[in-house]
Amino acid sequence: MIREALLKPEYASLYPEMVPGVWQAAADIAAQVMVRMQQGDAHFEHRIMNEQHFEFRGGLPTGVRRGVRSRLADRGGG
Repeated sequence: MIREALLKPEYASLYPEMVPGVWQAAADIAAQVMVRMQQGDAHFEHRIMNEQHFEFRGGLPTGVRRGVRSRLADRGGG
C-alpha cells in the first residue's frame, strides 16, 4: 500500500503549490517540499513533512521495512 499524505487546510498558506484536503502520494509531496528546502525556504529547515502540517495514511506498519527479512527468516525457519 502506498503511503499517502493530506495537507491540513490551516497550513495551506505555507504550501501554495499544494491543494489542501486532498490525499496524495507522500513521496510526491516530499519531492515538492525537498525542492523548497534546497531553495532555502525557512519553513522547511528540520523535517521534510511536518506531522503538524499533514495527515498520513497507508504504507507499511510501523517498524516494517521492505526487503528486510527477520532473523527467523534469515535462518530459513520462517
